[in-house]
Amino acid sequence: MSSAAVFDYGDSLLSIGMVLVAPPHRRRGLARAVMDRCLSMAGRRPSTLIATPVGEPLYVGLGFVEVGRVVRMSVESAAAGADGAAAGKRLPSIAGNDARAVEQLDHEAYGANRSALLRSLLARAAATSVVRDARGGVRAFGIAMRQRDQLVVGPLIARDASEALALFRSLAGGYAGAVRIDVPTMQEAFLSALAGLGLTPGGESAPIMLLGAAGLPGRREQIHAIASRGFG
Repeated sequence: MSSAAVFDYGDSLLSIGMVLVAPPHRRRGLARAVMDRCLSMAGRRPSTLIATPVGEPLYVGLGFVEVGRVVRMSVESAAAGADGAAAGKRLPSIAGNDARAVEQLDHEAYGANRSALLRSLLARAAATSVVRDARGGVRAFGIAMRQRDQLVVGPLIARDASEALALFRSLAGGYAGAVRIDVPTMQEAFLSALAGLGLTPGGESAPIMLLGAAGLPGRREQIHAIASRGFG
């Protein structure tokens, strides 16, 4: 009848997602009950989530505050048109010996240990890409997953919008189906570049909400796309 998922990223952060209540059982306090359970598991650790319009009043009532927003951008086909995402250069994929560097970059950006999540994403990835420095080390990375007939790009961890755009083009370029990506609205230059490739926003942006801390940990300016609204 109701469910929620808790993603434990260590002492610095816990993410809550997939808070669902079956339609026949709504307005019975079930969402509040599962949220209370999630927060009891969090203890004193900061907790974050990305809210839907339906869930936001509940989260505000529980003490969550908005600390950012994320917008979904999409295109029917990244292969369409000479100026589309397909125009990008194919970057190297994440190699087996890149795993530690990828985890470190993600940890720096999120301020939390998401190594288990990354391992799961990499095991199921449709495509991966890295930007390497002069010594061959990883300085930026991206992962793309297939969900039914669309390609979902994210996470993208990069130093700037140009690196993020190169990663997106490498991951999505030439894909014949729909492509989507969830981007923090603070990434204005990257969003502008995506719009230039023909991607358009799908509805209103969604609030990133936080409980138990003044701000999210990590170097958030490096997060150019999240993996999923369900777990950030």
